[in-house]
Amino acid sequence: MYLVTGLGLNRWPLFFNTASALFLHFIICKFMADLDQIITELIKEKEILEKYINEKTKELQQVNSAISSLQGTTQNARRYNWSKIALEFIKKKGIFLQTTEIANQVLNDNQELQGEKRKRNVLVGLSIAVNRLCLKGSLRKIIIQGIKGHFYGLPKWFENNHPRKEYIANFMVRYGKATAPLKLKI
Repeated sequence: MYLVTGLGLNRWPLFFNTASALFLHFIICKFMADLDQIITELIKEKEILEKYINEKTKELQQVNSAISSLQGTTQNARRYNWSKIALEFIKKKGIFLQTTEIANQVLNDNQELQGEKRKRNVLVGLSIAVNRLCLKGSLRKIIIQGIKGHFYGLPKWFENNHPRKEYIANFMVRYGKATAPLKLKI
């Protein structure tokens, strides 16, 4: 007879004869063999899943790069300094301009900015930049009654908080109406 311990049964020792001990040994060996087979199968399944995940990750990277190239939002995409663009264009033109007029010129000059989404982005970027320039004092804006939107000009184009006449004269020509009722937007 054998004393069986180590199986959690040592608190209540059980005595088995040789046949019972051999049977118990057979069951444990069979369990260990089955456990080894299950572990081997799990390792194979893990390798298959890792391979599948790697393939899908590569596909996802290809899709993301395709989307980025279609949107033009790659990491090397050109960044624009809208404040500088707006200020230089207003100086070059020498007249009060609206944001849409600046945006149209920028879009005409840069073919990579074509497309509806990009046109909106240009207009929004320029609007933000022009407003910041007004807050800094680099630009001033005026409202002309009867014409929608703000007109932006350089501070030196103003005299006693009113636009100088030589810079206002072009409104009559550009819009075909008298521009006498001017209001400053401060």
